[in-house]
Order: sequence, then structure tokens, then C-alpha cells
Amino acid sequence: MARFNPNDTVLVTVDDGHVIPGTYQSGSDTVAIVKLARSNESVQEVKMSQLVRYAPLSDEARDQWCRDEAPKIVEWIQQAMLSLFPNYKYHIAYEPQDPSIVMEGVNLFPKTVQKRTIVEVREFPAWELTAWKTYPSTMWQPEETVDHPVSEHRSSFDAANALVNFVLFDHVNRWFESEGEAIVLREDQENGL
Repeated sequence: MARFNPNDTVLVTVDDGHVIPGTYQSGSDTVAIVKLARSNESVQEVKMSQLVRYAPLSDEARDQWCRDEAPKIVEWIQQAMLSLFPNYKYHIAYEPQDPSIVMEGVNLFPKTVQKRTIVEVREFPAWELTAWKTYPSTMWQPEETVDHPVSEHRSSFDAANALVNFVLFDHVNRWFESEGEAIVLREDQENGL
């Protein structure tokens, strides 16, 4: 007896290790008939051991989860900043209808992550922490600033923690970089360079 129902979304692992999405049509205990996506909707017979059920998450469901979680993240950030750095001035950009949070150029955006089990691949909502990173200009390329992925977090609490850590770590790094440059400049002036 097959463990799949007709029209279930599945992932087929082919001999070279690639995974191809498809739609289960029918089968037995050992083989399945699957309509493969991205191959002109061809129908192929594959071993049941090559199949796993695929449970996709819609963008709407992911964004709704993030909209529901965002107020908690903002509250945790505010509590952490007030408790740890009561005089630190910061700004959090957050709109209830928008499922993203921005604090000092560091962003939390909705992301979909996959988790594979023995019988299926499921998708879950998560947060992606990104930060603006500037690449210096070269002889052939102008200076470029891009939104660079930093980390992913399934837990909203972990996402809030990562955002605060990244912002404060960035400030600490900039302070030490600035102080280091000032020390080198003073030493150069003292040595007449």
C-alpha cells in the first residue's frame, strides 16, 4: 500500500543526487508513478525509496506568522536595550502590516526554511538577519553596498537576540577600529611621519 495520496507534492531524488519536485500519481509498495516538474510534465516510474512528501509553506502563511511574531521581537529588543544600555539612543523601524523589522541598518526579514525528516520535507517560517555591507571600490568597480545575509532563526526570541548582538557588536568593532586608526595616526605624528 502506498503511503502517498494522488496529487501529493513529492520530491524525487534521482541517481545523480539531484532532487526534482513532482506530483505523485499512483504506485505500489515498491514503485511510484510521478509527474515530474521542470521536465515538460513527464510521467516517470521511480522507486518508492526515492520519494519524500513535500509540505510547502505559502508566502502568505510565512508572512502572517512573522507579522504575529514581530511585536514580541520589538518588545524583547526594547527590554534588552533598556536593561543593558538605558542611555543608548536607537530607532526600530516596524510597521504592523509589514513583516520586517529594521534597527540601525540591520534587518530581520521573513524567510522559509526546510527541514527534512525520513518521510517528508517540511517548510517552516523563520527570520533572516541581514546587514548592509560596503565593498570598497577598486580600479574597475565602484564602491558597492549590498544587503548581506548574516544568520537564520526559527525562534523569534533568538532573532531578537541576534539583532541586538549584531548591532552592539558592530558598534564595538567600529569604536575599536576608529581608536586603532587614531592611535596609529598619533604614533605617526610623534615619530614625524
